[in-house]
Amino acid sequence: MKYWIVFGQFLLAIVVQADQLSLLSAEGFGFADVKRFPESQARLMAVRAARIDAQRNLLETINGVQVTAGTTVKDMALESDIVGTRVKGMLQGAFELSSSVDRDGDSLVASVTMAVCLGKDNAACKERKTLVAITQPNLKSTEKSKRFQINDLAMWDCAIGRDAEGMNLVDQDNVGLFTHTITEGTGTSPSTNSIVELGYVVSIRDEQGECKELDRQMGEFKVKSLIEGFRVALPKMKAGGEVALHMAPWLGFKTSRSNGLQPETNLYARLKLIKVLETGADTSDSAINGSGEIAASPSEQQQESIEDLQSRQSGLVIDASDLDFAPMLDVRVKTEGDKELYGPSHVPMGSDWLHWAASIEAATDMVEVIGANPIVVKPVRIGEASELVVSDADAISLFTSNTVSGDYLGAGKVIIVVSGS
Repeated sequence: MKYWIVFGQFLLAIVVQADQLSLLSAEGFGFADVKRFPESQARLMAVRAARIDAQRNLLETINGVQVTAGTTVKDMALESDIVGTRVKGMLQGAFELSSSVDRDGDSLVASVTMAVCLGKDNAACKERKTLVAITQPNLKSTEKSKRFQINDLAMWDCAIGRDAEGMNLVDQDNVGLFTHTITEGTGTSPSTNSIVELGYVVSIRDEQGECKELDRQMGEFKVKSLIEGFRVALPKMKAGGEVALHMAPWLGFKTSRSNGLQPETNLYARLKLIKVLETGADTSDSAINGSGEIAASPSEQQQESIEDLQSRQSGLVIDASDLDFAPMLDVRVKTEGDKELYGPSHVPMGSDWLHWAASIEAATDMVEVIGANPIVVKPVRIGEASELVVSDADAISLFTSNTVSGDYLGAGKVIIVVSGS
């Protein structure tokens, strides 16, 4: 009788599917002859055979899941007994999605669909082990020198330019103001109410990635009449000092400017504090001398507080829907300069660090993963294996956002949107 059941399974086409992005499932079939056994016993036998068949098919599904574009879980398990054991343990914990038993003449035909979790995004997977988590510890780690770090910002910094190598950028207040001290001052430090004599040069990178000088001024200014980035930097300087500043967009302007400056633009500046003229007199909030673009009205500057800026983004959505990219277990987000922004080395061992969605709308609905205010980035191309490459401008914005927002990348709050799912 056992041979007949197995033979019956063999005659049927194997039905295997990945019906949801975070759920791997497989269907199995089994038969029993009601002429030879009571119907209640035949039903149990058919369902048991269907479950065995579903588990066998499910193992094939798991083994076929891509780790990278050129490797699968089966390849990974052959290289590591630990991964193989974990996969077998995961299969033993497979759960039933649906089952049915139908009569076909003198036979009962059972169908059972079993599943395991790729990620935790399906409601059935919230408390279960996932394939993403059990394989992550065995993925190749990226050494620190090949990860995007704070000093890599200097390589794109128009204010630092060719002098970038060896620069030491510091975001002391964790607000997106990255500072390199060029010259230490020896005089008085200003307050936000001070009047100062200073010189500055401010630049941006245009759409072609070229540095474009926006403004160059030397004159007397009320500190609190300047943009947020300068207002944060100046009280930490002493007269005679000079710094290079990399300012996140929210430390610049909140509205578009006629010179092409947009609210989402990173600013690069050299700022020299020549002298402190008045340490705290209550005078006009406007710039005292000159009409530089960097002087900004207090109402514009005060739209957001530093505390608001520090929680600006809550997660990352990578919109790869325009690329031929499918869910994999080892995804790296890299810059055009081949520095890694995100990958398995950025999260704790055994983390559910990859999440998938079929649309931007579906991704933004997953607030339990990425929160209510994620940053959205579109990769420019697919790199080697399973790499998603983002533009230099997006790399800067993502790194800066993550730095000031509590390291959502380190918490695995990342969703990748793929098409055709």
